[in-house]
Amino acid sequence: MLNAIYEEDFLGFSYGFRPGRNQHDALDALSVAISGTPVNWILDADIRSFFDSVSQEWRLRFLGHR
Repeated sequence: MLNAIYEEDFLGFSYGFRPGRNQHDALDALSVAISGTPVNWILDADIRSFFDSVSQEWRLRFLGHR
């Protein structure tokens, strides 16, 4: 259900939890992107538990705006 609402808003380089895209696609895209461009830094962020800290009430209100 959320895919139908938000898919048009995702950027082309978004790979997480999207149909037809997976971690291997993300790594392939990263490899192509950095092979032709100097890279000064890479950010590794673990957001695994992020949504555990967002209140259910807020999420439902946010989704209600769509």
